[in-house]
Amino acid sequence: MEDTTAAYGISLITNSLTNGTHTLTATARDTSGNTTTSTSVTVTVSNSTPDTTSPTVSITSPTNLSTVSGSINITANASDNVGVAGVQFRLDGVNFGSEDQTAAYGINWDTTTATNGSHVITAIARDAAGNTTTATNVTVTVSN
Repeated sequence: MEDTTAAYGISLITNSLTNGTHTLTATARDTSGNTTTSTSVTVTVSNSTPDTTSPTVSITSPTNLSTVSGSINITANASDNVGVAGVQFRLDGVNFGSEDQTAAYGINWDTTTATNGSHVITAIARDAAGNTTTATNVTVTVSN
């Protein structure tokens, strides 16, 4: 593309180029058609690839179909190809506590604040790109 207005320049859209080294030059043309080419400039293109890989997450404690009472720790393992930003625990489909942003992921639950009977625990892992994964539900029976 020829720019005919001073100060001369164009925008280089790097995501149309492959990652790696590229050489740029400029060619000037006068009104008589005479041309000259600038010395080359080397640039390195490094377009980032968006993170589309979701994290993995699983609840490690308590175990599915266990009976719980008193104060217990709910824990989960989470991993991601780039990094886990946080794990949000849920109790009966409602966020339980704030998102834990530091491994080892866990939260304490005083089961005396819940009714006796069946309850569902899950965890949602999130990475910095916003990808999420929900752990397989764990069903527990509270018996206080």
